[in-house]
Amino acid sequence: MKKNFLVYSDYGAPYRGNFINSIAKLEEQIVFNNNEMIYLFPPRTKSRGWTHDMEKRGCKIYFLSGKAFKDIKLIRFIIKEHQINNIYIHFYTSKMLLMIDIARIALKSKVIIHLHNQVAKYNTWKNLIFKKLIRGKYFIGCSKANTLSALNSGIKKSQIRTVENAIDFSRLEKYENINKKDFGVHENAMVILMFGYAYHTKGVDLAIKAIEQLRSLSYNIELLISVSSNTDKLIANIKAHFGECPNWIKIIPPRDDVATYYHVSDVFLSASRQEGFCYSLVEAAYCETKTLASKIPAQLELELPHSMWFENENVNDLIDKIKNSYRVLEQTELLKEQKIKVYEKYDISVWAKRVFETIDSFKKL
Repeated sequence: MKKNFLVYSDYGAPYRGNFINSIAKLEEQIVFNNNEMIYLFPPRTKSRGWTHDMEKRGCKIYFLSGKAFKDIKLIRFIIKEHQINNIYIHFYTSKMLLMIDIARIALKSKVIIHLHNQVAKYNTWKNLIFKKLIRGKYFIGCSKANTLSALNSGIKKSQIRTVENAIDFSRLEKYENINKKDFGVHENAMVILMFGYAYHTKGVDLAIKAIEQLRSLSYNIELLISVSSNTDKLIANIKAHFGECPNWIKIIPPRDDVATYYHVSDVFLSASRQEGFCYSLVEAAYCETKTLASKIPAQLELELPHSMWFENENVNDLIDKIKNSYRVLEQTELLKEQKIKVYEKYDISVWAKRVFETIDSFKKL
């Protein structure tokens, strides 16, 4: 019996990134088993170069219109036309789940939602809607902490499995050899890199407070913050703290060869208050960049033996750990050992096989 997949994702980044590479690896697994994968993306991805590349490669892609009734008809058409057994969803919205439920009425297809972040806790009436939307669906948590938050939100144990996310390490072998001066950073400065899409959630406020204090003590540190969107919000938050954007904070655009940023940095910092699975910590470890992270469950379970850790939301502890990082930057052998460990644990081919087998193990509710 065929096990055809419709993969929907509300993913609109300007680059393929690790996410699309992961899904492509899963497609290989599905096609290898004589099944078919169909893609469905939001309207904004029509102009993305990576969707054009996928179409040239022969991928079957549909795009939503943004009009609910029209999109429900499209989803129903795809399910029937391609005999879809599995609807596999990433980065969902409540509206999208409702449209899919309407589109698959009387059709034999199961819905699997891949959770990338902690499941939010809702107030009474929103929680009732949430419980209706998750009824009859299955879930894959990207980490143990992610799965636990799903269970705490009301998702039943029988509905969810954990498959830790993985990394396309081949993507990290391509990078540009640039130096600190290319960012206007002094060559003797310590460069700390972080990703700041969500200012509070990612702990950007904690980082700038810590580095501000260290610079007042004559530590030569500069901060690179890469963001794919919400740049205006990031700048507004920084200005709310300082009155302006200090010259030691450099806001840099995303790039698909993200290893370029890891290699030019001395430390990668994940000061997150909450994570589903922190790809960037694993990527930085693979690139042999020193990692410093907040002690939150999803990051601790990554098992990075040579990372440095600070107490979540504790700026003073973060300051101490940055000071300590000056003394451990040259531990090249330990960083090489860590690279080997993350490669063995987070290989993308193993992930694709596990996701396929997990989805296959779910029986339609």
